[in-house]
Amino acid sequence: GIIRYTLKEARPDGFIPYGIAGCGALMLNDFVPSMDQLFLLWTVSEYILATRDKVFLSEKIPIYPRQQVEDRDPTVFDQIMICYRYVLDTIGVGAHGLMRLLNDDWDDGMTADQKLSAEQTKEIQQSGESVVNAAMACYVLDHFARMLDYLGETKHAGEARSKAAAQREALRAQWMGRWFRRAWLGPHLGWLGEERDQLWLEPQPWAI
Repeated sequence: GIIRYTLKEARPDGFIPYGIAGCGALMLNDFVPSMDQLFLLWTVSEYILATRDKVFLSEKIPIYPRQQVEDRDPTVFDQIMICYRYVLDTIGVGAHGLMRLLNDDWDDGMTADQKLSAEQTKEIQQSGESVVNAAMACYVLDHFARMLDYLGETKHAGEARSKAAAQREALRAQWMGRWFRRAWLGPHLGWLGEERDQLWLEPQPWAI
């Protein structure tokens, strides 16, 4: 049910909105989350590998805001793969090889509470990278690859494993000797979590 609900929210390009307001209306705000698709890929991989429910993947999902299914609507598998491509092609990676931050990963306040200028916010959205997303992607994309192997999608599975390996390599470079950095905010704002007295807990469990 959660997978269906999430896919009904998703735009045709694979973007998953920040939240829901009122009675099923998409919330309008400035947040462009960069981790929602990873949670979706993780959840569907867990479900399919646990239940072997291939039939679920062939269900049609109505495109928001419609509630009724039409023949032209994508299947669950189609939508999952669109969200997967969104991770690789739209979110993508930054200059350090880490998954891009956009302007929101697990911690809204990391950028929202710093009273940034419009120029700084734009720089983060264009250049920022998320260590916690990269660490999560190492696991999620490998798990997603296992699901794709089960479905016989070996080409996509190989690609997902390759992307997971690349995130692993980029992540290793963020070890500071005692902990991992938190995020790259761009050439002017630099790294969060690089100073000796600035440990951010969020990326550490996934990275370890």
